[in-house]
Formats: sequence, C-alpha cells, structure tokens
Amino acid sequence: MSETKMNIAIVTGTSSGIGEATARELLGRGWQVVGIARRPGNIEEPGYSHLSLDLAEVGSIAKHLDAELKQPLADSNLKRLALVNSAASPGLLGTIAQTDPEEMLKVYAINVVAPACFMGWMARQSASNARRVVVNVSSGVTEGAFPGMSTYAGTKVALLMTGMVLAAEIDAIAPQAEMCVHSYDPGPVDTPMQTTVRNSSVETLPIVAAFEQFKENGMLSKAEDYALAIADFLEGNETARFTQERYSAVPKK
Repeated sequence: MSETKMNIAIVTGTSSGIGEATARELLGRGWQVVGIARRPGNIEEPGYSHLSLDLAEVGSIAKHLDAELKQPLADSNLKRLALVNSAASPGLLGTIAQTDPEEMLKVYAINVVAPACFMGWMARQSASNARRVVVNVSSGVTEGAFPGMSTYAGTKVALLMTGMVLAAEIDAIAPQAEMCVHSYDPGPVDTPMQTTVRNSSVETLPIVAAFEQFKENGMLSKAEDYALAIADFLEGNETARFTQERYSAVPKK
C-alpha cells in the first residue's frame, strides 16, 4: 500500500475575503488547512482547524504554530508545507498629516511584523523534508503614491521587500533548501476591505472616488478567482527562489 502524501497550508485571514476563499479551495483539493484570524471562521470542513489569534500580538505567533503543527511536521508523509499571508488591516486610512502613530504601529504589526513572524517560522522548519512555499498577498498600492494610503501602502511595500530578503537569505544560508517565496497582487477584489475603503470620506481618503468607480463599473473580481491562482502556485514546482505576479487569474463573469 502506497503512503498517502500530506499537504498542509497555514492561511491567515480566513474569516473572509481571499484568505477564506483560498482555504476553501485548498480543502477542496485535499489539503489540510490551519486557518488564522481574530474572528471565528465560517469554515466547518474536515481537514480544517482554526486558530483565533490577534495578529497584532506578534509575540505569541510561533508558540501557537509550534503547538498546532508539532505532530504533522514530524510525519514523514508531509510533502508540502505552505504559508499564505493574506490577512491585512486597511486601518489608518488618512493623510500623513492626520496619522496617529500608535495606530500606525498596530497596522504595521498586523501587516508586516506578523507575516514576517510566520515566514521566519517557516524558514526554521529545516528538519522537515517537505517543500516549503510562501505566498504573500500584495497590492497595487506598491506601484505608486496614493493620497490617504501611506500607512497601508507602506506596509505592503515592506511585506514585498521582506519576502525578497527572505528568499535572498535562503540562497545565502541554505541554497539547497526546497523553499520559495511568491508575491501575488490580485488587483481589485470584492472583499470587506474594499467596502471599508469605499466608506471613507474624501477628507480621509482623497482618492475614494476611484474605489467607488471600481464597484460601479464592475471592476471588482471575486476572491474565489484568485484563490485558484494561489492554490495552483502552491501545488506547482516553481524553481525560482522569489517570484512576483499580478492579476494572473481570469475573473469569472
């Protein structure tokens, strides 16, 4: 009898949006998924376990992962270990002149420090023979300067660079490691985050009209479309240490 191969994914932000859609897509493909979100999840399927964590409390991340995954990581049937950093806070929209420094620190903790902690934990799992794959969900705000979005954009640029540095460190320290990092920008997606942004005032977000037009002109895609692209990447065999991709999924009509 052949051994059953086991794939495990850690997916953040599984209470809604791309995180939830990615978790459901992977479960449908036979993966085991550890979902992470502050709020309770909506997923009740075999193979899914939920960790209710506040990602602003970054000091406890590694401890919770160690406790949740100690046994699976020791299983010789584990073939792939994936991380999808999807959770992000759009909080603290507003001009730089209005920025609250304490709130800014919280957003950076959720959007940058927590994903870095998850990536660091992944990099330390060198005893595992599993292929390790990291996907960081990026954003179009890394491509330009958008008034009222300095904090959110700053965190996404920082996340992009953190993933690139991790890939460079693996090449420098453990070049034989079967591990890669992928930055994926899905473009405008119909998620609760988009709703939050559209509800902003012009004083808070001078470009709010652009986000309203995304909705009015039917330019928002479904999270499920991009979950397919992410899942396909996790199951692929990319050889480059770091890759970057934008808008790869074809929105369903």
